[in-house]
Amino acid sequence: YQRLVLALVGIMSSLGATGIYATIFYGAEPRFSCLNELNQTMSYNDTCLVYEQPNQTCHFDTTYYGASFVTDWMLVCDKKYLVGLPQTFYMLGAFFGLFIGYFSDKFGRKRCCIVVCFILSVTMIGAELSQLFGLSTTLKYAIYSASQFLTGAMLNSLYSVSFILLIELTTKDYYTIVSNINLYMFVVGELVVLPIAYLSRNWHTLLIFNAAYSVLVLVMIVVLLPESPRYLVEKRRFGEAEAIFRKIASVNKTVSANDSEFQSFLSQQQKNDNEDINEDESSASNVRKVDEEKTEDAIVVSNDQSAIDYVFSSKQNVLEIVALIFLSFSLCLAYYGVSLGITMVGDVNPYVIYLFSSVSEIFGYSICHLNDR
Repeated sequence: YQRLVLALVGIMSSLGATGIYATIFYGAEPRFSCLNELNQTMSYNDTCLVYEQPNQTCHFDTTYYGASFVTDWMLVCDKKYLVGLPQTFYMLGAFFGLFIGYFSDKFGRKRCCIVVCFILSVTMIGAELSQLFGLSTTLKYAIYSASQFLTGAMLNSLYSVSFILLIELTTKDYYTIVSNINLYMFVVGELVVLPIAYLSRNWHTLLIFNAAYSVLVLVMIVVLLPESPRYLVEKRRFGEAEAIFRKIASVNKTVSANDSEFQSFLSQQQKNDNEDINEDESSASNVRKVDEEKTEDAIVVSNDQSAIDYVFSSKQNVLEIVALIFLSFSLCLAYYGVSLGITMVGDVNPYVIYLFSSVSEIFGYSICHLNDR
């Protein structure tokens, strides 16, 4: 059962990769030049001085790239600064996607995944459809940039919530290997982008692929993705949690010799729930009850104390959160700064260097796996 969930979450992770790495080819910048009076190719600076003049013969080099929004909207010379802004909007959206944790704690992992993936699908479809209408270039650019902000927010949200669900279905002995396999699937998403970009040489094809892929993932989430049983237990929805646990046992063909132990576990949780309610009625203070008999390190927090309250409940918690935020920001800055700009290195074939960049990640994740052994 856990392998099936791992495969499904891996597919969701690969969608995150296709979304972010497709932006490299959405905004691909082929060489742009004009011809002088002697039919010789002019330098880029000289080209920018004359390309808007009448009767100029100017073109984009199609050696590596075909159509991108750069070629469609002529984002060259004085408009060149507009090329990188959509990718910046994407990363800003990814930052705001970090706040999805609050909603997943409040409404559930699966429900959040469904809503997020639905918004993502609508956004991607809308981004492509907007290019088919006779809108001005400025309006098309604005719509595309807005769609990239939403895409970044939704993809990061989907990745985060699905990963949390996966970890909550995994015991701590398998945290590292499960995390690594999920990252391998992320790399698979990167590699999926490569043949589509290479064969089509058209950014609209990538947009359509990502939109279709997001719809497929949405259907899979609705039909196949379970809710986190640990989340259900924390929310005291014991009946739903028991149904999922029994489904896991059924799929795994597990002998139900520990059925009495499982019933004892649920009874203990319900007893704790009743004790919490009685204590809350007699005291206005927040109470945190740690059940040492619960599996793993699961912590039961009273209904009056939110996750935000817990984070700021001690100086140590705050310092750890700040350190993790700084570390994550630094790693993301280095990782995306290199990987998203790797195709612009020198005169190397961008598809070849993109391939080497993606494959190199597999070796990095493998080292983490070996280190855990």
